Amino acid sequence: MTSTHRQDRDPIAVVGMACRLPGASGIADFWQVLDSGLDTTSEVPATRFDIDALHDPVPRTAGRIVTRRGGFLDGIEDFDADFFGMAERDAMRLDPGHRLLLEVAWEAVEDAGLTTTQLAGSRTGVYTSVLSTEYWDMLVGAGMIDLRAATGAGSWGLAAGWISHAFDLRGPAVGVDATCAASLIAVQEACRSLWFGESDKAIVGGVNLLLSPNLYLGLSQAGVLSPDGRCRFGDADANGYVRSEGAAVVVLKRMSDALADGDRIHALVRGTSVTSNGSSGGPMVAPSVEGQRAMLLAAHRDAGVDAAEIDYVEAHGPGTPAGDAAELTALAEVLGQRRGGDPCLVGSAKTNIGHTEVAAGLVGLIKTALALKHRRIPPTLHVTRPNPVLAEFADVLGLATAATPWADRGRPRMAGVSSFGLSGVNAHVVLEEAPAVLSAQRRDRAMPGFLLPISAR
Repeated sequence: MTSTHRQDRDPIAVVGMACRLPGASGIADFWQVLDSGLDTTSEVPATRFDIDALHDPVPRTAGRIVTRRGGFLDGIEDFDADFFGMAERDAMRLDPGHRLLLEVAWEAVEDAGLTTTQLAGSRTGVYTSVLSTEYWDMLVGAGMIDLRAATGAGSWGLAAGWISHAFDLRGPAVGVDATCAASLIAVQEACRSLWFGESDKAIVGGVNLLLSPNLYLGLSQAGVLSPDGRCRFGDADANGYVRSEGAAVVVLKRMSDALADGDRIHALVRGTSVTSNGSSGGPMVAPSVEGQRAMLLAAHRDAGVDAAEIDYVEAHGPGTPAGDAAELTALAEVLGQRRGGDPCLVGSAKTNIGHTEVAAGLVGLIKTALALKHRRIPPTLHVTRPNPVLAEFADVLGLATAATPWADRGRPRMAGVSSFGLSGVNAHVVLEEAPAVLSAQRRDRAMPGFLLPISAR
């Protein structure tokens, strides 16, 4: 097969990654959860809200929640305000999601081998996606409204500004809101900024916290939540999705800059796309095969790759009957071209940790980058009867229900990551495994020793 990869622009290198997810305090923990096939969801803790008072197992009961489960983080109330040069009273007025994103962004920068001192004053862009935690309403109820509260919890888009301010960054600082597709669209915006020369580096982050039962109530009334709290993407008995908390951040650079700087590269972004369903198939929230097909074709065209080169797709995969059927059908129609009996594997991290909503696209990107690094595709859980679409297109698609070695086909391993939003928007990123060779600069800087940090920063 002749590669059609674009030669007119640099790929974008993922040089730093960090996350906080249910059962995983970082990317090493997350890989362990994925590779071991663990489900880290749990019952709603009393520190969020009283699920006993709100639960009703009868679907669509008004004012009640059909499930008792979700994915939750420990210690979301903890924050080292002094570390970020913030007074305690000011930190109290900063949305917990913004606080968490600050911490995880710092960890991603460290993973990239950078310091905030090095970044200060640089053309580093920040792109964030944050779902409202309703913390503003809590501050109003507590009588804690002032200017700091307005800038700390008054808008979801302020999270990017807080990171730029804390790290003294001079590139764009943009909040992206596109429901569950938001963080993957933020990746596209960051890539475009790097490709157009607007930024030299980019920090992209997404965070989701479930502090209030309000959205739980609305989603339960709509019938989209799994009553038993299990995400069954790709299963004929899929019955809804599982809400989850989480934060994920990546640091991006142009590949030529990353190689020149001797960076470790987790994976490469080859191309991206964003489409909208328009009115193609019913209500705005309904999944659209047509819209997703257009998304995949546009992403492959932007990346300069053939559909047959895609080995794996990290699906949006929430485990809703209509959503799974539409997504699998679109994948089969696009990826089936010229595969020659070599099915593309698909999977979903939502079966492990639940659906982190606005952060889900970045979670999927990090999972896929880790799979490329380890050359192994983790299992998708809770599948007993495969979705009929998989049987129909068995020569094109295969569900990764067991840890699977990522075969060497004599070319770089390639993958796609999808994310869809309730607003009818679809986003996709094409990833490629990191280059096998290190730059001469990195080899020259290799040191026969270890650095022992002895201060917090």
